[in-house]
Amino acid sequence: MQHDFEILNADANTGLAMRAAINAALQALATQSSGATAPDSPYPYQVWVDTANGLIKQRNAGNDAWLIKGRIEDDYSGVLDGWVPANETWVYDSGSNTFSVSGDKTGKYNIGDKIKLTQSAAVAYFYIINVEYSSPNTLVTLSGGSDYYLSGAEISDNYFSKASSPQGFPQWFNYAVTWDADTTSPAIVNGTLQGKFRVVGRSVLCVIFMAPGSSTTFGTGNWWFMGPITSSKVKRSTGAVKMNDAGNALYIGVAYISGAMPSIRLISDSQAGWVSSLVPFTWANGDDLQFSIEYEL
Repeated sequence: MQHDFEILNADANTGLAMRAAINAALQALATQSSGATAPDSPYPYQVWVDTANGLIKQRNAGNDAWLIKGRIEDDYSGVLDGWVPANETWVYDSGSNTFSVSGDKTGKYNIGDKIKLTQSAAVAYFYIINVEYSSPNTLVTLSGGSDYYLSGAEISDNYFSKASSPQGFPQWFNYAVTWDADTTSPAIVNGTLQGKFRVVGRSVLCVIFMAPGSSTTFGTGNWWFMGPITSSKVKRSTGAVKMNDAGNALYIGVAYISGAMPSIRLISDSQAGWVSSLVPFTWANGDDLQFSIEYEL
């Protein structure tokens, strides 16, 4: 129920009319001016329960816009589910998985924050991997791996989170792994090559699994794999490697990053040298490789 909260002479020309006018205003206050459309004559800081969209909104100080404060069904929006309404317009930028927002937002968004938004009626989730202000806008770069991509469609229902596990956020994202070698490139063909990653603060943890198929070729020279997110801060990072020579032996090793790509190379514990098509054994269909590594973003 809504009211303009003005008791005019026309409203109060009799005692009954005045009582009815006051009751209507009180009922509007009690119901938080609820309705499918905005109140006609809002006041600064007025609360409006938008029943058409299921949102709780409040008028801003300048009395020229409604700010989203939460959802009707939530007890404490942004506390129980971990998502905070952005209350601003995000516009797709020409850069891959990047949006722009007006003003300097480097104090609001940080690397490692989580994003939820809607494009073309589909909800998408991302990690923030870079925030850069260049007057008059801030550019925010996202990564959703191969699971989610930002497009040129209108962005709506946009939220961010600094919580460790906001509701619905997948935490782990798949990504397309690049596998290469120093001399001749290998090709997975009908084998399996899978990569997953997550971001915690400024740390990226990735896990890669490779199982050759009957048509897989292994290239020549030392192997290397690409991590999911490029970082200029990568210097020295290590992780654990498991290599299975099917039916023969199990080998362990070290995953190693040196540089800023990040390109990940593997060292076998059983033989002094980098993992390749012949190290630590001659790779073939049925073998498998798995490793994980964490590096700074």
